[in-house]
Amino acid sequence: MDHNTVKLQGLDSRYLPPEGILGLIDSFSTEFHCETIGHSVEERPIQTIKIGHGSLKILMWSQMHGNETTTTRALLDLINMFQLAKGEQKEWLEKLTILVIPMLNPDGAIYYTRRNANDVDLNRDAQALSQPETKALFTIYQDFQPDFCFNLHGQRTRYAVGESEVPTTLAFLAPSADTSKTITDARKQAMQLIVGIHSSLQSATKIGMARYDDAFNAQCVGDAFTAMGTPTILFEAGHYPGDYHRHMTRKYLYDTLYSALKLIATAGWTNIEYSMYFDIPENKTSYADIVLKNNNTGGTKTQLALNYDEQLIDGQIVFVPKPISESYAPFYIGHKIFDLQNEKDVDTLRSDTHLSAFI
Repeated sequence: MDHNTVKLQGLDSRYLPPEGILGLIDSFSTEFHCETIGHSVEERPIQTIKIGHGSLKILMWSQMHGNETTTTRALLDLINMFQLAKGEQKEWLEKLTILVIPMLNPDGAIYYTRRNANDVDLNRDAQALSQPETKALFTIYQDFQPDFCFNLHGQRTRYAVGESEVPTTLAFLAPSADTSKTITDARKQAMQLIVGIHSSLQSATKIGMARYDDAFNAQCVGDAFTAMGTPTILFEAGHYPGDYHRHMTRKYLYDTLYSALKLIATAGWTNIEYSMYFDIPENKTSYADIVLKNNNTGGTKTQLALNYDEQLIDGQIVFVPKPISESYAPFYIGHKIFDLQNEKDVDTLRSDTHLSAFI
């Protein structure tokens, strides 16, 4: 079902606090089973939405990092699709049971921070299980016993597809289960599904898609669930050219989730050659948000690279440019490029409150 048909209104901002989804969850409860499975550090509810009643079980969670909201918005659009579903999509619900945690880190969401209220990265808590949010996720994993896990995240604007200059709009990962990156049965199945998703989207669009780094980290939830025998896919919502509020990325992430569920419901992934996963180009750090050419530092003209720092100010996300300190920064490609020897570019920079400081 087309994204324009199912897209929910009122979710255009990158800032999505818990209050932004509570009403939606209430509205979904008339059609689907909604439940509170735990509470955050600051006692905000962590809720689930269960859809369908089939034998194949899929667990999805989003906003494990509170400032990564694009996947939550796309996920809510997907749930709305099932409210409007007819024909094929209704048949999926006979085969699938989908359990969704739309916002695992509500405290991080309200403060627009990656970490939770205890300043812990929940995606580095898979072994310690020191946080109530991580405990809630692992409890529901054990109770639900999913056949697939979808771990939904957002990535920064700095990535390109392999050696190209194509920004990565979507990245995928079949997490490793050990330091040797063994292709276990669970990992192989995740690879097959990713290849199917990639092929489906590649035929329909020309967006940049890449493969995320697969170094094993036992503290990461995706690696832990793969090691426990469950095919797990990391979805990373990235940057579409000029789309800093990620409206287009939201659409393509919805298309990705739709494609994934179709492949599972129809068993379309089962005969896919898993080794094609390695043909997907790797994510590469190549971009800066802004590049200032011919910057005169210390009497030497060089390139100054800036990245936006996303700051929550009066309920809105403000993009504040800050210099990149990495040694490779002078070689980054710019999503926007200004030449400080070009009068028109300098005038543009002067008119910008934040950028004028770098002239």
